[in-house]
Amino acid sequence: MYRIIQGKKLGRTIGFPTLNLEPAKLDADFGVYGCKVFFASDESFQGILHYGLRETTDQKITLEIHLFDFKKDVYGEEINLILGKKIRGIKKFNNLKELKKQILQDIKTVKQK
Repeated sequence: MYRIIQGKKLGRTIGFPTLNLEPAKLDADFGVYGCKVFFASDESFQGILHYGLRETTDQKITLEIHLFDFKKDVYGEEINLILGKKIRGIKKFNNLKELKKQILQDIKTVKQK
């Protein structure tokens, strides 16, 4: 079980708001994965999960998820998640524009599976 905490809100500035999770630990290698998130309300959503160093921004280890078609304020709530296939490893981008382009590709990859 993970608790949703406030992050830096950088993802929303490039069109990909994320759920930042605590603890930021996962029994998996660092990388980007497909995932499914389950809320206490029995709602579930598909998304992409980033686990590891945020190479492009602050070098902090995080566990964060961008959910598809999701626009709710859920700070403080607890979730469960199922980790899907690993899409790629952690990568450093030269700027946020390159990061946004990669996230779009990651979403496309997850939705095709």
